Amino acid sequence: MGKTNEIELKNWILHYQKTKDRPTMHKIIKATIGLVHSWVYKQRDKREFEDMVQEGTISLMKGVENYDPKKGASPTTWLSYWIRLGLMLYRRDTINKYEEREFIELSELQLGDKKNDSLKRTICKQELEFVDKFICALPTRMSRIFERRIIDGDTLESIGRDEGLTRERVRQIEVTLRGRFRKFRHWEDIK
Repeated sequence: MGKTNEIELKNWILHYQKTKDRPTMHKIIKATIGLVHSWVYKQRDKREFEDMVQEGTISLMKGVENYDPKKGASPTTWLSYWIRLGLMLYRRDTINKYEEREFIELSELQLGDKKNDSLKRTICKQELEFVDKFICALPTRMSRIFERRIIDGDTLESIGRDEGLTRERVRQIEVTLRGRFRKFRHWEDIK
């Protein structure tokens, strides 16, 4: 933004704070939505783009309401701070939600005792269908490792011996599978 735009934005913000005029807030959002988009792009998470833009806009509105010209910050610096803060809090909350959910799901999967019957009693039918769909999307070797390591709980050594891999390579594949499982779960939730 140029100097005149900064002054104009500051005047709009001060006018909004006095009158709580909705058209003025719309002007402010329209003038600064580029800030929201730039911070969302910096997050590099295109899966949640619309949600993050919405959260950034809400944070922008909070920043407008809390703007204090006596603090010496320009309006764009002030609003950028609020947008960035809102996006960081949003990411923290969503990451915690997904990690907690994944932990519960994977720990439920590990309750199986090498028999599909006990696994079916542990996990609801919908979860089994989801896991089957995930396994079908994997390459053959990875699907075997997923079933043996995550569902059946076999050791890294026994899987490595049967697959002709080192324990470390099986562990690396397990980490990859857990990441893919998380992403697959996220995409299925969106559908």
